[in-house]
Amino acid sequence: MAGIIDIHTHAFPDPIAAAAIPALEKEGNIKAYLDGTVSALLASMDRSGIEQSVLCSIATRPEQFDTTLEWSTTIRSERIIPFPSLHPADPRLLEHLQVIHNQGFKGVKMHPYYQLEERRIES
Repeated sequence: MAGIIDIHTHAFPDPIAAAAIPALEKEGNIKAYLDGTVSALLASMDRSGIEQSVLCSIATRPEQFDTTLEWSTTIRSERIIPFPSLHPADPRLLEHLQVIHNQGFKGVKMHPYYQLEERRIES
């Protein structure tokens, strides 16, 4: 591989991807390029000569911290660099940021557009 890093990708746990992608396509009025799974992302990376991808999760509710962190831990590899998500309304935000740091993650993802109460997409 040529050492190319895709700095901003998204995927979901397989059971969530099947529902999330159609919802996001409808919300954004655009067709998704992939099916939202890590396996599809890896296959696309192989076809495109991409060595690594930063995978950004989005916690749409503060209580999703643990599940997004757990999933980020399971998908982390030499090729997938996950950025767990923090929700701006999380009352334990600083504590959770420290957990992410302590576990060696390289960054976090926050996305106010999808984290605002009135724009929330349930997942």
